[in-house]
Amino acid sequence: KYLSYVKQFVDEIMTDEEFLKQIHDHLVAIKDEALKNDWNDFAFVYESLELSDEMDWYHDFQVAKYISFLPALRARAAEIQQQLKAVEAGSFPRSLDDIDGNEVCVDWSSTEARQTICPQNCQYEGCYGDEFDVSGFCSPDDGKCYHGVRDERCYGLANVARYSSMTNFEGSDKVAFCWQDPTLGPLKLAECPRPIYDDNNSNDGSNFSARYIITICVAIAVALLSGNL
Repeated sequence: KYLSYVKQFVDEIMTDEEFLKQIHDHLVAIKDEALKNDWNDFAFVYESLELSDEMDWYHDFQVAKYISFLPALRARAAEIQQQLKAVEAGSFPRSLDDIDGNEVCVDWSSTEARQTICPQNCQYEGCYGDEFDVSGFCSPDDGKCYHGVRDERCYGLANVARYSSMTNFEGSDKVAFCWQDPTLGPLKLAECPRPIYDDNNSNDGSNFSARYIITICVAIAVALLSGNL
């Protein structure tokens, strides 16, 4: 049943040319304002990347990574269509019954579950939540979990610096610090508290909801289309 909904969503929305044209037209309409954004370090490539008709969506500028929204949407739709065809043809590399609903970022071309270096992929109470602008982020550099909120008091401060009145997040003893993000702007970040384990909550890195992925995608789409990112 779920796969039928996915197929319908891809066929009727993600690959609908009228829908894609509306997004493209909106990106054109906000172009001038996007170029004025002080936090848009990639303004010089906005037109060539965001308004592209191609599916080249991931760009590594060494100092930062950049994802073009519309090309990413097209590429993701094409990838999902390939997965659905593999399921229908019986060539999907794993049995769908073997894929747990909480599995982290399923790699559909692999015969094994993807592993994560962070505890529960940072999707646990006290780290992940709607109250954070950066919620349950797993750092590939140190294998630690972080969360944070936008904080204008961090504007102009160096990364990991603190302002005099900065406090830690409620219920946490982890020291908060400032961070300058090229997309979100000035942030107050902190390492997440360690998760509390019980019999139903093991440290195997697999407790990750697919619904969270969808929530992130929708939130990013809405923010981009509204000009907030």
